[in-house]
Amino acid sequence: MMPVVINCRFLTQPTTGVQRFAEQIVEYLTRGTSNLVLVAPPGQLSRTDFNGTPVRVIGSRGGHYWEQVQLPRYLRRISPEALLVNLANTGPVRWKNQIVTLHDISYVRQPESYSRRFRWFYGWLIPRLLRRARAILTVSEFSKREIQGFYHVDAARITVIPNAVDDDFLQAEAVPRGIHPRASYFLVVSSLNVHKNVGPFIEMFKRYRATSGSSTELWIVGGSARSFTAGTLSAGGDGIRALGRVSDAELVWLYRHARAFVFPSLYEGFGIPPLEAQAAGAPVLASNAAALPEVLGQSALLADPLAGEEMVTGLQRLDADAELRDSLRAAGDSNLRRFSWERSAAVVMDVLRSVREGGRDV
Repeated sequence: MMPVVINCRFLTQPTTGVQRFAEQIVEYLTRGTSNLVLVAPPGQLSRTDFNGTPVRVIGSRGGHYWEQVQLPRYLRRISPEALLVNLANTGPVRWKNQIVTLHDISYVRQPESYSRRFRWFYGWLIPRLLRRARAILTVSEFSKREIQGFYHVDAARITVIPNAVDDDFLQAEAVPRGIHPRASYFLVVSSLNVHKNVGPFIEMFKRYRATSGSSTELWIVGGSARSFTAGTLSAGGDGIRALGRVSDAELVWLYRHARAFVFPSLYEGFGIPPLEAQAAGAPVLASNAAALPEVLGQSALLADPLAGEEMVTGLQRLDADAELRDSLRAAGDSNLRRFSWERSAAVVMDVLRSVREGGRDV
């Protein structure tokens, strides 16, 4: 029988939405079957097994060299027919029998957020991967249209696998150090990459504070990956606090006690933080751009992220209207029921079966 190998390079990477997607899909795939081979490069792994299925460390180096050279060498050794599953955007270009996941094409639509080296590498890698892949996964209908249109990929080859919120996400909470537990604040959880639009939103918030006299602060959680071009965060004074990275337990507390959660991003293939906020009971104000209307529907206030007056009006409404906040909490709870890691992993398993049975190909 054709072996199925999961590329677990994501276990060596900092955790963002891409890595959360990969980890949760593997978590649920391994609950349903033990006939998977999990492989990762040398290095510190965020976990070493999934439901008793060990992660095998192979090769002698990490990064792209491992993925492009040592991983296919390993696959050829175990079986020339091995089916490789890649869940975190990249994969080896010289292995044909593989499934590729591409979360979005933000590096094309928002190039100013990425380093020149990153853009060059993805510009070389992604078209080759998509041409050779037996099947392509992505996280929203929006991203499917983006991939189909830009890379001229047959829509029948792309399957949408939505993100969700981890069932264990709300199991623990902790007050972040230095935080007053009764403070009133809007919460942003985001990297500072240019397309996340945090810098311009800060200016919108300053305008709101200056004109409204509100005492509600703006707290910002997150950092930037090395492959991104970071925006500038001016968080001194004006009721703005940059908290940096926090633990999951601290993040749950921040979501749960926020006046509202704000997500002003210009481009998202999906957008997990608004769902996490809804899971913790926070009303949401989000951008109306990219995949966010698809993900949030009527469960959040949506505003043009480039129109300062719309975002400011959203802040004003959420700050002043307790009934609106309560209605958005209820709508958020209903919205969450549309998404499930278990259901998403079941669709991935269906794609695996189809490829193994020869039902999909280039």
